[in-house]
Amino acid sequence: MKPLCILDLDGTLLDCSRRHYQCYLDIVTELDRRAWSYQDYWRMKREARSLSRILDSTDHELLKTYSERWLELIESPDMLRLDQPFPGVVDKLREWKGRGLLVLATMRRQRNAVREQLAELDMLGLFDQLIVVHGRDKAASVRDKLAFNFISLTWIGDTELDRQAGLAMGARVCLVSNGIRDAKHLRMLGSDKRVAVYPDMTAIDPFSIPWEDGEPPELSLMQCGLA
Repeated sequence: MKPLCILDLDGTLLDCSRRHYQCYLDIVTELDRRAWSYQDYWRMKREARSLSRILDSTDHELLKTYSERWLELIESPDMLRLDQPFPGVVDKLREWKGRGLLVLATMRRQRNAVREQLAELDMLGLFDQLIVVHGRDKAASVRDKLAFNFISLTWIGDTELDRQAGLAMGARVCLVSNGIRDAKHLRMLGSDKRVAVYPDMTAIDPFSIPWEDGEPPELSLMQCGLA
């Protein structure tokens, strides 16, 4: 058995901010709503603002229409072409390859679209397994589909869903603060000795984490993006 690292995709390995914003912009234009700037929209997204606050509306039909269109657009080919790996991510995955098992677990719904995107970005061959959750409970989906036994488990992600899933799997959880959630929000999720926040994925080594007795390393406020 080998050590295992489960990795989230959007916001962890890929900068999906342009895709999310373009999807938002297209929908609010269709709905004849005022659009926030990219900077304002992404700030609210990273602060985990609710959809009703982002759209400045509590109208149930409006929110339902927006959500339905979002699912139609967000994994379309034109939108996915806006994603790019964060700097250093591909090199870091190549460095990790072979030291342990790398499993990609994403909340996306379209497996073929994920494979095509990873192939276009020259990333598909970097993973030992691809798990597409289809919007289900992430930890439960990984448990059902994981093809490997392992001697240790690290979960790397960027949202509260990754934190929850990693802890449910009994993993040491590394959350990156350059993705869909900012460091302040990640810290507000609560303290747990199994969870640590990092500036980005390249600051982590999932196969050599100096956590003595399960304690995560202490990072400075500047490293966590809070200074």
